[in-house]
Amino acid sequence: MTHITFKASTPAIVTLAFACVTLQACTFTRATPDTPPMSPLLASSNMTYMESQHQRALLLSTTQDTPSRRTKRPSSKPIKTAQKQRTKPQPKRPLPALSTLKKESIGATQNDDQKLLSALEQHLEKHNSKLISKKKEITSLSELYTRCKKLNLIHFKQLTQGDIVFFHNTTDANNDGRNNDWYTFAAIVQSPPDSTHSATLVHPLKRSKHISINLKYPDMYSTEGGAVLNSHIRQPHKKDLPYTRYLSGELFAGACAIK
Repeated sequence: MTHITFKASTPAIVTLAFACVTLQACTFTRATPDTPPMSPLLASSNMTYMESQHQRALLLSTTQDTPSRRTKRPSSKPIKTAQKQRTKPQPKRPLPALSTLKKESIGATQNDDQKLLSALEQHLEKHNSKLISKKKEITSLSELYTRCKKLNLIHFKQLTQGDIVFFHNTTDANNDGRNNDWYTFAAIVQSPPDSTHSATLVHPLKRSKHISINLKYPDMYSTEGGAVLNSHIRQPHKKDLPYTRYLSGELFAGACAIK
């Protein structure tokens, strides 16, 4: 059997094919057409293109395989500041027995308001205070406090002899069982604070009754030695609320300079 290889463009392909088929002595194989030669310019451009594709593939593989590293900012740790030294609170001294408190408390009532105001007016007239007005009388403790405030005479720190000291909630003036009674009592400073920071007040109606007050330790009743720092000026009652205060330092509402 004869093998014949021919090109598709041969003019005599039909004749030869007919003869071979008739004689049944030939087999046909199709030859691949020759590739035309590539021009140098096109070859160089193709090489440039292939190189660029190769570099692009390398770049993509590099960026995909290697994760991007972000520069971490230095963590700003909070600067530890030195804590302020806090003074330990002074322990509260237990209050004395109820019978003693009742004897010690001032026991002010609503019936004493006018007598109290009259005693305070006499004190102001004695010292020629500018708080006295001939045109308008003092009708309440809150009004007297307002006069002091308008004249910038109210202070809350150092007590001076002759000052008028105001107190809140020394009695349940409106009988509602709540601690909402303002300017219910006032006393006169008899002596300024001593070495224990305690001042002595005198009751305007009971000259023999002295009241101690300590603005530095307002919630302490007495020292370990037994010296009274803040007198008990509110009468205890079984209906008193749990947060009711009784000591003079706790009920202090300000002092008024009379000069």
